[in-house]
Amino acid sequence: MSSKEKVIKILEELSLDELREARSCIDNLITRIKKNGATSQKKADEEARILMERREQERFYEIFICKLERADKQGEATFQGTVVDISRTGLRLKTDKKLETGSVLILSPDYDRIYKKIYVEVIRVKEFMGQYEIGVRHILPDDNTKK
Repeated sequence: MSSKEKVIKILEELSLDELREARSCIDNLITRIKKNGATSQKKADEEARILMERREQERFYEIFICKLERADKQGEATFQGTVVDISRTGLRLKTDKKLETGSVLILSPDYDRIYKKIYVEVIRVKEFMGQYEIGVRHILPDDNTKK
């Protein structure tokens, strides 16, 4: 027996007053679902607008080698990456190491002899022929990322 048939069978056993109350509950449920759907659409539209703004930002195509390390594993192992482009909010780099979205990295340009640290969060990972293209956004270090 399908779900629809089960519901009809239950409804057939209700009195007229109970059916009216059920209709009221169903109408409220439909209204709530429509409202949430509209909210979800607004959220999707806003995310699309933000994505377009990011793509329209001025980019600087600077290719240079950098050292990377995971903020939660400082001092354990550094690995190398190549910065491909930089925008106001983040940068794109390539590396051989697979990283997960949400990882916090410490980036140090290889040419920097002062060893400045740039904290970034991985927001996008794309694999291509054994290399990973990583999209990151700049973040400020907090107590969770410092040692």
